[in-house]
Amino acid sequence: MDVVSPPRSPARPRSRLGRATTLAVAALALTGCGVRVETPPPPAPVPGPLEVVRQEAAVTSAELARDAAAAGEATLDESLFAVLERIRLTSDEHVEALGGVYSTEEGGVIDPATTDESELEGDEVEDGDEDADDEGADDEAPVDPVSPHDLVVRLAEAAAAARGAADRLEDAPLAQLLAVVGTSRLLAADALARTLDIDRPALGGTGLPTVLPAGVGSADLAAVAVAEDQAGFAFEIIAARSPEGTIRNRALAAATRHRATSDAWVRLAGLTDPGLDPRSVSYALGGTADTEESRKELGASLEDALVTSYAALVALADAGGRAELAELHTLAAESARRWGQAPGVLPGLD
Repeated sequence: MDVVSPPRSPARPRSRLGRATTLAVAALALTGCGVRVETPPPPAPVPGPLEVVRQEAAVTSAELARDAAAAGEATLDESLFAVLERIRLTSDEHVEALGGVYSTEEGGVIDPATTDESELEGDEVEDGDEDADDEGADDEAPVDPVSPHDLVVRLAEAAAAARGAADRLEDAPLAQLLAVVGTSRLLAADALARTLDIDRPALGGTGLPTVLPAGVGSADLAAVAVAEDQAGFAFEIIAARSPEGTIRNRALAAATRHRATSDAWVRLAGLTDPGLDPRSVSYALGGTADTEESRKELGASLEDALVTSYAALVALADAGGRAELAELHTLAAESARRWGQAPGVLPGLD
């Protein structure tokens, strides 16, 4: 089907956000009488609010990668190991996308895989304690790995933190990246919970927008309203062409949700009048959707298009107006997964 172009988006955050530069040690050489004096190194720069958020997000991803690796090494369940390994790899990619973990002591970006946990957290050894630490190092018991159950909770909490930061940041590209990372973490928590057969984390929100996001123009709101309506129409066709069963019921539920979401956007944007309503009665389908495989592919492509649309809207919205957009982004990514679309490392930005 003809997929509506996603809302315009500012330049995507480069894959290396906030890459810290190595500090140079200044030296002052005095000539005359053969005397040379060196000044002490300059103090480390104090990170600004934006760098603090970026660093925290990168450290969290590094810790999640380390926890997933430890949990994976401790299990003999191959299916569980596969999920944990995917979480590890995805979290490592998040560290890279966020610009890496910066160490003041090292004067640059470090490799979290070769750095102990205390350095990631910024702990420092007190003067006089180094010898004591060295003497007791051999007596320390190995740290127990985080259990997969606890990792589900940590992923969900880390997702909430990323979403919260995305909503309050003034920097739109970093806010967009954090919202997308939050979605990825939630999907990872959901996948792990399903593998463990435990309660799955809430993805957040009702799936319907309730407030008009400041900063998003009417043309972009009209575009997402059409995209949601187009998805609703297509899922109605998928349901009509599916036999009784899970696929048909899922398609009907998706059609109802997308139609309701489109109505909500039109109402919030003040486009309810016939002359202003951008939606059509019907839309062209890309293909016949006459086989179960083609219907699943169509469903996945519809939801994936909305993942991209909501990622773009997050970057357009002002600070304080991104929370519901981030939730809709997560919902679309989870819906795409249910139709067979494997979630990327950065859904909507991959």
